[in-house]
Amino acid sequence: MSTPDAAHSANPGSPFDVAHAATAVVDAHGVIERWSLGAQALLGYPAADIVGQPVTALLAVGGAGDAAAPLSERRRTGDGWEAVAPVRHRDGRRLELGLRACRLWEVGGRRSWLVAVTDVVGLREWERDQAVLRGLFTQSPIGMAVVDARLRYMLINPAMERLDGVPARQRLGRRLGEAMPGLDGAALEQEAQQVLETGEPMLTFQQLGAAPGDSPTYAGRDRVRSGSAFRLVDASGRVLGVCHTALDVTSHYRAR
Repeated sequence: MSTPDAAHSANPGSPFDVAHAATAVVDAHGVIERWSLGAQALLGYPAADIVGQPVTALLAVGGAGDAAAPLSERRRTGDGWEAVAPVRHRDGRRLELGLRACRLWEVGGRRSWLVAVTDVVGLREWERDQAVLRGLFTQSPIGMAVVDARLRYMLINPAMERLDGVPARQRLGRRLGEAMPGLDGAALEQEAQQVLETGEPMLTFQQLGAAPGDSPTYAGRDRVRSGSAFRLVDASGRVLGVCHTALDVTSHYRAR
């Protein structure tokens, strides 16, 4: 997948997003030292009731002998670990939570852990959604390209490269109308600007002649392409840009 480095930044919708996640700081002996408002919202315990308690006191287990058992099946992730554990809500409910921990070091070499916690159901839904998006962008035959609010290319998937016959590296950072030889750049930018301003998706159906940048698959013959454009907005409502999709339907069109 041809993407700029920014494409690999953390997804703000992640259940482990630090700004919203339930977090706690646990010392080397498993005692809770810090407790976030997110943790209070998730589990119901205010910091005054939980700081100074062993983390195992929160686990929903049958007895003291197996208190640490839910944390024994941990998977290493870099310098930390992740696990799934049953935790008792303050109101008595049992919750299945996903935990991710990373090591913290303080002056003098004192060690502690930062633990982020989220509901497993929400985590699995998020992971499923991420898998769908990755598959759509990297494996789908539908061409996809994303331009920012200034109409400069940010992301281009392999299918769009194959459809247009123009490498992504030649387009990333350039304006939509500049980067596609043989196409009406002004019309493309006008359509994208309209989607940006109105938020209304746009459907297109184009019969294209051979363009200088065409791949051998399309060279010397007309192509028929269906496409769409829709606005991208983040969780806070900020407009990020426009996503364009395209699919070559030449064979279907000729068959009809």
